[in-house]
Amino acid sequence: MTKRNTALALSVGSVLAWGLVAPAVADTASKETTTTTTTTTDTVKAADTQAEHLALADGYRKRTAAYREDAATHRQMLATYKKQVAIPADGKTGIENPWIKRMRVHCEEYIRDADRLAADSEKFAEFHTMRAGELEGK
Repeated sequence: MTKRNTALALSVGSVLAWGLVAPAVADTASKETTTTTTTTTDTVKAADTQAEHLALADGYRKRTAAYREDAATHRQMLATYKKQVAIPADGKTGIENPWIKRMRVHCEEYIRDADRLAADSEKFAEFHTMRAGELEGK
């Protein structure tokens, strides 16, 4: 089986699998929308103490590292995918292989989002570290 046939088989398989999964997802989504939800405003509390701010800062630093790791994983995944998918027979035309393009677009969007989340998490960690420092002098 050629790489192109393998890719086609995987694509058809995923379409068929999605056809089996989509009704279940839709059914679950409709059940979720009919369920009453409780508000969490009573349980969510803003950080007041130095220790609470430091704990939040630590959590945001961990998230930052996880987002950066996700972005790096997708960069590597894209590079590996480009090596594995066959180049079109007329590679001199400069037309990007549609499978590579689809994966590239997916990975680039994911990388961009993960990088943005990492930057935001880093700013939140800096803020909570600053607030903890302010409270230390209290």
